[in-house]
Amino acid sequence: MTRERERLRILYEDGRGAGGGFPLHRLVVATASDLCEGIERRVLESRVTEIPLRGRDPVLAELRHAERHLRYGVKLLVWLDNDHIREAFPNASPTSSNEEIVKLVKAKANVSDLARIDVFLLERNLESLLERLEEELVIELDSKIVHKAINKKGSHKVESRDICLLHIANNPRLRELLRGRHEGFDWVTRHVAQIATVEPWPFHGPPNDG
Repeated sequence: MTRERERLRILYEDGRGAGGGFPLHRLVVATASDLCEGIERRVLESRVTEIPLRGRDPVLAELRHAERHLRYGVKLLVWLDNDHIREAFPNASPTSSNEEIVKLVKAKANVSDLARIDVFLLERNLESLLERLEEELVIELDSKIVHKAINKKGSHKVESRDICLLHIANNPRLRELLRGRHEGFDWVTRHVAQIATVEPWPFHGPPNDG
């Protein structure tokens, strides 16, 4: 079997939970797969790699090493919450537009080929993503789990968040609803799907040997 070449690495502001998996990426790939006719999800999974970094500042720090990623012939997608990103830039203001912030984020990469780096600013934060399906999640899951995940209160709040994300990732109906209710999530999953399926693949670097 021919080994699939990695195409995209996603730098996530969120990190893995205690379970060791990363349900947010599972959700992104599953939803992108819904848009990829004729390509098995396992192929998509091998083409798109998650890098969970547990915080805004670690993501921006990793972006300074973008060349280390790009030399493998991949594209980078930087996933950041929009609620506090402006605080990371002294020359930004609370009224700075998303376009201005994207330029500041990309400038952290310090590489010549910025076309291979994209930035996704998630409206507010991950909890606001779950809010779009709060009604459905409360019906299908324990309401305490859902409210703990959305409000980030109490113990095991990350575990509750991951339960909700996995539930959506495993449910085609909820994935479609989320795309319809959240314009940003729809954009990012279409973006992942486009990169994963475009032929011929335009970037050629040394194989990723792990």
